[in-house]
Amino acid sequence: MAGLRWQTSKAPTCSNLGFLRPVNYSMKSTATFPLDLAPREHSVAALHTEIVSEFEELVTIIEDCIRFGNTMPASIFQSPGWLRAWWKAFGTSSHVCAPVVRDSNGVVGILPLVRRGSAMGFVGMPGSDYGDILCCPELAPEVVAEALRSLLRYPGWSSCRFNNLRLTSQLVHCITDLPPDIRSHLSLLPVARRSALVLNEGRDDVTAAALRKPALKRRRNKLYRTGEVCFRHLETRPEARQLLPTLFQQHTTRRAFAGERSQFLAKEWREFYTALVDELDLQSQLRFSVLEFNHRPIACHLGFEYKGSLILYKPTFDVDYWELSPGDVMLSELLTYARERELNEVDFTIGREAYKEHFTNQSENMFCLTLDHLVVNASLRRLFEPVYVTSSRGVRKLGSWIVGGVRFAETQRNRRLSLLSHWRRPPLQSCGNEPGVASDESSQVVPPQQLRLSDLAQIALRSPYLFRPKVLQDFRTRIRNGECCYVWGGPDHQQIGWIRRVKLPPDKPSSTPSTKREADMLYDLRPVSGGHEAAVDIGLVQWFAGRTLAQGVWADICILARDHASRDVLESAGFLREDGFYRTFRRRIWHI
Repeated sequence: MAGLRWQTSKAPTCSNLGFLRPVNYSMKSTATFPLDLAPREHSVAALHTEIVSEFEELVTIIEDCIRFGNTMPASIFQSPGWLRAWWKAFGTSSHVCAPVVRDSNGVVGILPLVRRGSAMGFVGMPGSDYGDILCCPELAPEVVAEALRSLLRYPGWSSCRFNNLRLTSQLVHCITDLPPDIRSHLSLLPVARRSALVLNEGRDDVTAAALRKPALKRRRNKLYRTGEVCFRHLETRPEARQLLPTLFQQHTTRRAFAGERSQFLAKEWREFYTALVDELDLQSQLRFSVLEFNHRPIACHLGFEYKGSLILYKPTFDVDYWELSPGDVMLSELLTYARERELNEVDFTIGREAYKEHFTNQSENMFCLTLDHLVVNASLRRLFEPVYVTSSRGVRKLGSWIVGGVRFAETQRNRRLSLLSHWRRPPLQSCGNEPGVASDESSQVVPPQQLRLSDLAQIALRSPYLFRPKVLQDFRTRIRNGECCYVWGGPDHQQIGWIRRVKLPPDKPSSTPSTKREADMLYDLRPVSGGHEAAVDIGLVQWFAGRTLAQGVWADICILARDHASRDVLESAGFLREDGFYRTFRRRIWHI
């Protein structure tokens, strides 16, 4: 397999690293790394490594290096505040195993690692978008070699993954200078993409061009014309803690519409973000922003400002205000803030979201360097992992087809069982307490409640039937078109239904009053748990008839053609079957 050819002064080859495809990258980077800890005179032979196994000892070493070296870590994800917050949330399942390289003058390199079972990785991951070794740039090849060699001598692990490495990171920069015996344990692959808006030259022109984009300008003006808008940064910890639940809820509902479960459904991630508010400075490091519309938070963003860069880390918005585009307005406010603060970069971090292509002018690959304890495992990884990376998209698509087929089969099976149950169901008079046909008293206790888009997302998180992107996107389209969704029933047997306003056709029966040329149609009645359409009960029918009577329109209810239980309920309530315009395949419309 073709390897990656590095352009260095020594022009070494690295064909045994198993890269995905040949890429010509220049390794003459101008980036500098932290921990300028010792004088320039070093003795490479005097380097020795100790494995630190206590978290507090590791953080103390990093803090001492920052204090005495008069420098800072390369990213916010390696700062002591970030590491402490991460350890509070995820430290119970991790064990510190960090090589610290020293010479006769002191610490010259730190590789902050943790071990979970037989796997090792950076402290702070998952969660950190960037990782690297902390070392003196002049001694980077020797320090990296000494740290990796000490890991190979350390027992009890099988693989160590150095995730989210930038091209300018020291681990990637020094890989071709490592001895062959260490390189044989390594494999390197591009795994992600990073985007940024660089503002070093022509800051005002670059930000002005981004803010002048027609779509962004139009959405911003629409929101500001609709109501009172306020954008601000939270600079006190009590206020930030008070807004964190809003951030969690908005992110949970937003990810549900993408068919994903939010990380904030897990207690550890909520504790991690709460610890970030406690550990980082809200006026210089943590930038917690909120966009308020009529004194209501409709968009939140938790990011960082570090070494002249604004890091966009966790943006989200309220799906109930989706049509006002609060996320785009929040982004425009953040770009304006970066221009006013004279920052050098707006970092969009890792991800291939579509909106990043419209606002960034720099993009680069992110790499994962894997160190295997056994050479044979590293050889197999270099052989098969590139194939997996290139075919992962096709594998995911094939998996979605398989899952879709299984769900379709389950739906058809539930439909057949429901039809059989309807055929075997006795008349309504003898089964007033059967499931799906509630009595008058029970139906009047819990009246139907109208749902918002965020309420539907919360219900979908508990229902495999609703937790699908196409279903939720269809629900969003219905609400945008003016339709209303209602839920009724108890917590163990919830049902949802939709009401939309339709115009009566010209060939409506002559008994229709001329003043009523519209009707409210109740349709798509389904249990939250999925399956066939739900049967209506007398309480729901009476509520719907009273609602339409108060609005002066006709009442139409759409049910399955073979839903005999609902048919009996509608006939007892005075509804008539419509066999004309509204007649559809496998469904019938009943009107009153």
